[in-house]
Amino acid sequence: MSISSVPPLLLTPNSLFANIFMQDGPKLPRFNGILINTFDGIETEAVELLNGGKVIEALPPLFTVGPLVPCEFEKVDDDQLGNAQLLKWLDDQAEGSVVYVSFGSRTALSRDQIKELGDGLVRCGFRFLWVVKEKLVDREEEEGSLEIMEKMEGWTKETSWVTRQWEGF
Repeated sequence: MSISSVPPLLLTPNSLFANIFMQDGPKLPRFNGILINTFDGIETEAVELLNGGKVIEALPPLFTVGPLVPCEFEKVDDDQLGNAQLLKWLDDQAEGSVVYVSFGSRTALSRDQIKELGDGLVRCGFRFLWVVKEKLVDREEEEGSLEIMEKMEGWTKETSWVTRQWEGF
């Protein structure tokens, strides 16, 4: 596994997440199963590899149970775009014409990663809905994703949406 595949919080020594991972990781073989907030249609190959013992031999079976909406304590006000506006925009698009981009609610991208991914999304020419978590656990970047995207040449609100959260499922 390349280091770029490891979640950044696990690379920070003595971080809360690294400590939990190191303490609880060895206990996994004793579990009867692991629930994952995803669904087979998105991560079929990964789930099959993990369940087939191709990654970790003693890993208990994974059960996909998602997508789950955020818990009450995880919800925040969407200060950029109302969900109703976003759903209307999606409804107005041709079926299968919008690329959905999200790395989940636990992974925050750096400003450079946001710029690089945003540039790639704009250059691909497809309409996209990008849900960006930009706040790291204990700090906030100075410039947010929407501000970065607004500065990118070729990005328009008519063809693409960037939001900090979306509960439209």
